[in-house]
Amino acid sequence: MVSSRVPLAGFVTTALRFPTMANNLVQRYEAGALVTYTNNGARWTPNEPKIELGEGFISFKAQAQKWHWNWLPSF
Repeated sequence: MVSSRVPLAGFVTTALRFPTMANNLVQRYEAGALVTYTNNGARWTPNEPKIELGEGFISFKAQAQKWHWNWLPSF
């Protein structure tokens, strides 16, 4: 299970910059059920998962990748 280290919400790849490649899976709970999202290297199916503030998600990767992001808060 993973989550963003900074307090951000948004789409897992476009907003949170989570690294993806073909055959990556993300699972998250929605309305009490575990929903699976699959990335084919170009897009997510059924859609790109949106992670809420403070929410964790389960990630299954075909190959290890680092989730590294230099984030500077704006005040």
